[in-house]
Amino acid sequence: MKNIYLVCILLISIKGYSQFNPNSPWKNNQPNSKDFTFQSDVSFFNDYWASHDKKKKGSGYKPFKRWENRWANLLNKNGSLMTSQQLWSAWQEKNNQKTNRNNLLFSLPPSNWQPIGPMQNAQPNSTMARGRVNIVHVDPNNPNTIYFGTPAGGIWKSTNNGTTWVPLADELPQIGVSGIAIDYSNSNTIYISTGDKDATDTYSIGVMKSTDGGTTWNTTGLSFSNTFTTAGDIVIHPTDNQILWCATSAGL
Repeated sequence: MKNIYLVCILLISIKGYSQFNPNSPWKNNQPNSKDFTFQSDVSFFNDYWASHDKKKKGSGYKPFKRWENRWANLLNKNGSLMTSQQLWSAWQEKNNQKTNRNNLLFSLPPSNWQPIGPMQNAQPNSTMARGRVNIVHVDPNNPNTIYFGTPAGGIWKSTNNGTTWVPLADELPQIGVSGIAIDYSNSNTIYISTGDKDATDTYSIGVMKSTDGGTTWNTTGLSFSNTFTTAGDIVIHPTDNQILWCATSAGL
């Protein structure tokens, strides 16, 4: 089987080399060197055709361009063409890495994931009324406090490591949340980027801020008045909590 693959690679390589004539006129002035690089060959080709008619039938222009496109991404660091044996070795290495990765996955202990809510129906195996989650964020000052934001279900908070959850944005006119950031110097200060960044199930009105742990919310200087701009991740500078970044469809 190995020999079959090697023959196939050799045939492909031969076909790649045969796309142009090594005795072509643009090669007449090239030095006869085994160290000649791909880019040098292309440069001589371009120099020649700068003063010749490339549309002339049988000129060899198109075959060379096919050859150039074939080998442009199959070069060694010194610019020389990869040999068929190198291509074969790279293919083998890729397969070995894939095998090793699969063996590692099978050797890992089985996962033990359990849903922790919110639950909205009595049947544990049912997915009815369960939507997507856009963002999960842990309070930097308390690992037992977790927030998550949903495309159309607002922001939820758990203070007991996910055992119970309470909604924080049911009174807002816009309840999609795609980004959450908590001030590391004060956990009561929370920023959310509104709307659904993924499928725009809800529109974004920009970034909102709470200074009482999510009980009340106010708009900030980043506000949208249209129905097409979306907002995603929001990040607080690690050493200056007055600096924030927010990724939006209109830029950063």
